[in-house]
Amino acid sequence: MRQVHLGKRLDDSVLYSRRTYELDARATVSALKDVIEGQLDAESLKRRMEAVRHANEQAVDPRSAKETFRKLLQKGESEAAAQAFDSTDTYNLPAGNTNWRLSNAISWIAGQTKDAERKLDLMKIAGDVLPKAA
Repeated sequence: MRQVHLGKRLDDSVLYSRRTYELDARATVSALKDVIEGQLDAESLKRRMEAVRHANEQAVDPRSAKETFRKLLQKGESEAAAQAFDSTDTYNLPAGNTNWRLSNAISWIAGQTKDAERKLDLMKIAGDVLPKAA
């Protein structure tokens, strides 16, 4: 988990005491532990697996996928995601014209994005296009 998920905690222009830095580090570690425990418990993992299964069962027309990319992504990203979705690549993306592949196409583009903030935005978008498991 990056500090960006927690927000900026200490102002870089101020020199803090060692104790303050240690407390800040402990707070970050505690927050990370909470996130990990919340994301990796059995029920959370079960819900995620069900969402993936459901997404993999949802057929997506390539034209509809391109429209989704156009609405959610910047122009170059949209074109790259559409190209990935339409490709025969089943090594980096799951097979089939499914919602799961659509999400993975966005994740694939995110993985190639150098700007850390944009990469996080794209990863969030990739998660947001997945259907919520019932």
